[in-house]
Amino acid sequence: KIQIESLGCKVNSVEAESIAELFRARGHKIVKRGADIVIINTCCVTVEAESKSRQAIRKALKNGAMVAVMGCSAQLSPNELKEIGVSVVVGTADRKSI
Repeated sequence: KIQIESLGCKVNSVEAESIAELFRARGHKIVKRGADIVIINTCCVTVEAESKSRQAIRKALKNGAMVAVMGCSAQLSPNELKEIGVSVVVGTADRKSI
């Protein structure tokens, strides 16, 4: 079961739905909660967006899910995300490789 959270702009929302379709096509179930894997499509355009992205990441890690982060924050600080326990970090250019 995979949960996909998207923060920030409408482009992130569209990309998150595209990622969801890729996983559905491979037989995965997309859920709103209780996931084994949480994919967070981050935004860091504003301080508030960056804060919300970090909150979502910490919450997912606390709940014990495998966490994958994509989007702006992943592009700007991949090593920092890996240090806090994020399993997969994919920048903006490599989104579909998730």
